[in-house]
Amino acid sequence: MHGRSPEMLKPTLIAGACFGTLGALPIISLINCACCALILGCGVLASYLYARECRAQGAEFRPGSGALVGLIAGGFYSLVQTLVAATVRLLIGDPVAQAVVEWFQGMPSIPTESREMIGRLLEQSGAWSVFMLVLGFLITLFVAAIFSTLGGLVGGALFKVARERLPGEQDPSAGPPDTSASTPTL
Repeated sequence: MHGRSPEMLKPTLIAGACFGTLGALPIISLINCACCALILGCGVLASYLYARECRAQGAEFRPGSGALVGLIAGGFYSLVQTLVAATVRLLIGDPVAQAVVEWFQGMPSIPTESREMIGRLLEQSGAWSVFMLVLGFLITLFVAAIFSTLGGLVGGALFKVARERLPGEQDPSAGPPDTSASTPTL
């Protein structure tokens, strides 16, 4: 198994599950929406874990491999984030909508009728359906595909692993062997 690339499933699933769970938590999800840091981190972590396995097996790991690992981890991120977010909404509702409703209700400068109307609209927008769940998953998948691939590309550059050469094996980047010294002249 020396020099053979390891399986990508384990590192990508670990990174996607960890960061997808974090991305679904109410307060952290707002921060993640602002800068996509968790999604980038997902790709970097997947690259790190995969590079570690490549190093252990003597396989090569380059930025292109990191991008692929990041892309796969982004898919797992999207799936886990959607499932955990749906579970959170089922258990406690939409905490962001609740906070906005409370904030509007506490503003004395807004007329009472307007505050009540805004509160009703926000509460109704908190209601979701299977369509909204699927739409949210697809949007997250699109965004995660971009940013986790970038994170994986960065991770591939940071955690690059060169393949170990066997004794007598020439480095392909060195070019053809120099035979000019062994050629007899007449």
